[in-house]
Amino acid sequence: MERPVLKYYFHWSDGYDLIVDREGRELRESDLLWTALDAAARLTSELQTYDGWADWVVAIHDERGSLIDTVPFPAKQEYGAFDHHDQGIEPWTTATLKSPSRDGSTRPH
Repeated sequence: MERPVLKYYFHWSDGYDLIVDREGRELRESDLLWTALDAAARLTSELQTYDGWADWVVAIHDERGSLIDTVPFPAKQEYGAFDHHDQGIEPWTTATLKSPSRDGSTRPH
């Protein structure tokens, strides 16, 4: 029996900057890894000239705000390699993202 669909949030951080996913996605737990890799691929494709992706992770939080897992961004040579369509996952809709002030905090909550 497959687990229920729950809402998860995919925040991006390099330990200094944080981009918060304010909308989240309703997913099964089995889709979290692929969705996190897709989130990383989307950001790297939007900012192709930036070369510091090795320091970034996708932090997956549940609807209570609890950290479920962190997924490192793929190595530079893998940026374009992930195709969510091959995995049977729907494309991620554009989330409302906002970077917090630079107060030194990297915690999403």
